[in-house]
Amino acid sequence: MQYIKYLVIISLFIIPLNSAKAISRSFSSSELKSYQIIESSDNKFRIIIKENEFNDLKVHIFKSDDVYQYYFISPEITDNNKFNISFKIDLNENKQIYEWQDNKWQYVPTSYDFENQLLLASLSNRKGKVKLFEITNLETTGQNVIFNDQQLEIELPKIIDGNKVTTNIEVNNNNNNIISELKRISPIYKINLYSNNFNIEDNLSNTDIPFICEPYLTNHLDEYNKNYNEVVKLQSFFKKYEGYNYLIPDGQFDSYTIKAINQFQEKYTSEILEPWGLKLGTGNVYSTTLKKINQIYCEVEKEKNSFIKLKLKYIENNNLAKSIYYLKDNIWQQLISYDNHETNTVTALTKETNLEIALFEELNSWVGEASWYAWKLGNYAASRDFPKGTMLKVTNMSNSSNQGKSVIITVNDYGPELWTGRIIDLDKVAYQQIGNLSGGVMPVKVELIKE
Repeated sequence: MQYIKYLVIISLFIIPLNSAKAISRSFSSSELKSYQIIESSDNKFRIIIKENEFNDLKVHIFKSDDVYQYYFISPEITDNNKFNISFKIDLNENKQIYEWQDNKWQYVPTSYDFENQLLLASLSNRKGKVKLFEITNLETTGQNVIFNDQQLEIELPKIIDGNKVTTNIEVNNNNNNIISELKRISPIYKINLYSNNFNIEDNLSNTDIPFICEPYLTNHLDEYNKNYNEVVKLQSFFKKYEGYNYLIPDGQFDSYTIKAINQFQEKYTSEILEPWGLKLGTGNVYSTTLKKINQIYCEVEKEKNSFIKLKLKYIENNNLAKSIYYLKDNIWQQLISYDNHETNTVTALTKETNLEIALFEELNSWVGEASWYAWKLGNYAASRDFPKGTMLKVTNMSNSSNQGKSVIITVNDYGPELWTGRIIDLDKVAYQQIGNLSGGVMPVKVELIKE
């Protein structure tokens, strides 16, 4: 009895302490018609419930040390439900959200709200555990470097391939006090590239250094000779460099692949078909077709050869265009950037080997998908966001040879319809100036010129 008495007394002290760390809340159907937030006991972790997503829901959050456990109870929850979460952080902290999966902590794609000092992410499990981990500095060698947060990637040019280059990356949010009218949505990454064997900057600026380009394709391809790996490379080339987005690199020498071959051959008729006295595509990849493919590939690779490529991923929360900026003389300056909304990746090229970069949202610029239609046959477009007469600049954001091509258009029609998910419908004439009609759609950036 005495033993039980002591247990009861001890439990009176333990239970309140534990229960203070647990938060449970049930939401009524009327409450769930509007946006709801539930916070952890220390107010550092919260879950956001979107409006009109459930009719009945109970949420439980328990904090143990630095780990936050959550549990959703509702008959309506499926694998398709997404739960937005956020962590309150100090701007000088270098933190990243991780989730416990498959018996280990795994990185969760994260977005940043520096104005409200929040880390944001989206989860799909009805129960789980999350935790903040410190982002450590990275020092490594290699051609492609991916930082610890999985959101920054650096691709070194082939011109320094074979030479040992050390890449050092650290997060430096102490420069947050530098004022910019734009909204920053990534950490500030401090990047330093160096080598003990040679001067990287001299190599990047020295145009006399020879560029050796290995042929992209070497084997003939036709209905009877269709090596799987070579067909995949052919399909990938058409998709990346020519913008034939209807192609899937599946290694099948099918009607779609033959269609792409014919389009490519007829596009470069004088170089591919005329030497054989032909006017229409053959659907076969022989010597002149191979030569043109390898020529285009090497021209693009040579252009990229003396630049360092930066890639920054982001979590899509709106269709505002994003650009990479670098810090110079305490001023954020823009790098020419390509925001591909299909992959949520912004890319930019630089020759700087020591710089600080971050991702910012642009003003009066949007990204999305463009389609085309034939009507007035001029530099026109249909928009549901801008009135007739508005002038817009539309730029191809695809990872193809058309990347960066732009056209100035005037809005003269309403469309495309909201259900299509597209942000602009270009007139056929305008579309073909920056992309391939055969693709049907392409990722673009739309900038307001004059309203």
